[in-house]
Amino acid sequence: MVPLIPAASILLNVFLMLHLSYLNWLRFSVWLLIGLVVYFVYGIWHSKENQRELPGLTATHGSLEETVQALQPLGQAPAHEPGHMEQPASL
Repeated sequence: MVPLIPAASILLNVFLMLHLSYLNWLRFSVWLLIGLVVYFVYGIWHSKENQRELPGLTATHGSLEETVQALQPLGQAPAHEPGHMEQPASL
Protein backbone atom coordinates (compact mmCIF):
# COMPACT_ATOMS: atom_id res chain seq x y z
CA MET A 1 0.00 0.00 0.00
CA VAL A 2 2.96 2.26 -0.70
CA PRO A 3 1.31 4.84 -2.95
CA LEU A 4 -1.91 5.01 -0.89
CA ILE A 5 -0.52 5.57 2.63
CA PRO A 6 2.01 8.32 1.67
CA ALA A 7 -0.63 10.12 -0.42
CA ALA A 8 -3.18 9.92 2.41
CA SER A 9 -0.57 11.20 4.88
CA ILE A 10 0.25 14.16 2.66
CA LEU A 11 -3.41 15.06 2.24
CA LEU A 12 -4.08 14.75 5.97
CA ASN A 13 -1.11 16.95 6.86
CA VAL A 14 -2.12 19.59 4.31
CA PHE A 15 -5.64 19.56 5.75
CA LEU A 16 -4.29 20.02 9.28
CA MET A 17 -1.90 22.77 8.18
CA LEU A 18 -4.72 24.71 6.50
CA HIS A 19 -6.56 24.87 9.82
CA LEU A 20 -3.69 26.50 11.72
CA SER A 21 -4.01 30.13 12.81
CA TYR A 22 -1.88 32.84 11.28
CA LEU A 23 -0.03 33.24 14.61
CA ASN A 24 1.15 29.61 14.41
CA TRP A 25 2.26 30.17 10.80
CA LEU A 26 4.20 33.24 11.93
CA ARG A 27 5.93 31.27 14.70
CA PHE A 28 6.68 28.45 12.30
CA SER A 29 8.15 30.86 9.72
CA VAL A 30 10.38 32.58 12.29
CA TRP A 31 11.74 29.30 13.65
CA LEU A 32 12.21 27.95 10.13
CA LEU A 33 14.19 31.06 9.18
CA ILE A 34 16.36 30.76 12.32
CA GLY A 35 16.96 27.08 11.60
CA LEU A 36 17.96 27.74 7.98
CA VAL A 37 20.39 30.48 9.00
CA VAL A 38 22.01 28.22 11.62
CA TYR A 39 22.17 25.32 9.15
CA PHE A 40 23.85 27.29 6.36
CA VAL A 41 26.21 29.26 8.61
CA TYR A 42 27.33 26.05 10.33
CA GLY A 43 27.66 24.28 6.97
CA ILE A 44 29.75 27.01 5.39
CA TRP A 45 31.91 27.49 8.50
CA HIS A 46 32.63 23.76 8.91
CA SER A 47 32.80 22.72 5.25
CA LYS A 48 35.80 20.80 3.97
CA GLU A 49 36.19 23.27 1.11
CA ASN A 50 36.55 26.12 3.60
CA GLN A 51 39.17 24.26 5.65
CA ARG A 52 41.18 22.88 2.73
CA GLU A 53 44.52 24.48 1.99
CA LEU A 54 46.15 23.78 -1.33
CA PRO A 55 49.77 22.72 -0.72
CA GLY A 56 52.40 24.74 -2.51
CA LEU A 57 50.18 27.67 -3.39
CA THR A 58 50.71 29.55 -0.14
CA ALA A 59 54.35 28.62 0.32
CA THR A 60 57.11 30.52 -1.44
CA HIS A 61 59.46 27.53 -1.67
CA GLY A 62 59.23 24.33 -3.71
CA SER A 63 59.36 23.60 -7.40
CA LEU A 64 56.56 23.67 -9.93
CA GLU A 65 56.75 19.89 -10.34
CA GLU A 66 56.21 19.36 -6.59
CA THR A 67 53.19 21.65 -6.69
CA VAL A 68 51.69 19.85 -9.71
CA GLN A 69 52.28 16.43 -8.13
CA ALA A 70 50.68 17.56 -4.88
CA LEU A 71 47.59 18.86 -6.69
CA GLN A 72 47.11 15.87 -9.01
CA PRO A 73 44.58 13.24 -7.93
CA LEU A 74 46.00 9.94 -6.72
CA GLY A 75 46.59 7.44 -9.49
CA GLN A 76 46.96 10.08 -12.18
CA ALA A 77 50.57 10.07 -13.34
CA PRO A 78 52.15 12.86 -15.36
CA ALA A 79 52.24 12.24 -19.11
CA HIS A 80 56.02 12.63 -19.39
CA GLU A 81 59.17 12.57 -17.28
CA PRO A 82 59.98 15.77 -15.36
CA GLY A 83 62.56 17.86 -17.19
CA HIS A 84 61.80 16.23 -20.56
CA MET A 85 60.09 18.53 -23.05
CA GLU A 86 58.23 16.98 -25.96
CA GLN A 87 58.70 18.47 -29.39
CA PRO A 88 55.52 19.75 -31.06
CA ALA A 89 54.28 17.59 -33.90
CA SER A 90 54.80 19.08 -37.35
CA LEU A 91 51.85 19.38 -39.67
